[in-house]
Amino acid sequence: MTFPYPTTIIGCHLRRWRERAGLTQAQVANQIGVLQTTISFWEIGRHGIPTAQLATLAKMYGVSEAELGAALLSVTPQQAAA
Repeated sequence: MTFPYPTTIIGCHLRRWRERAGLTQAQVANQIGVLQTTISFWEIGRHGIPTAQLATLAKMYGVSEAELGAALLSVTPQQAAA
């Protein structure tokens, strides 16, 4: 299942969290078994993010469930409908 909201918003959070964790896109890709371009595409909103991967990345980046929830709730109804 792919995350149903505009991925650019979530992608911005993913990038910020990854950088805060001190990881490169290549390091993250290697750890979860995808290509570095996949991480890049998720962060720029070019591809949807599988829900399971979103939870995995948040955990890898040291993001709490509360912070992940707040990021998901930051998507406005107008953005979700886009």
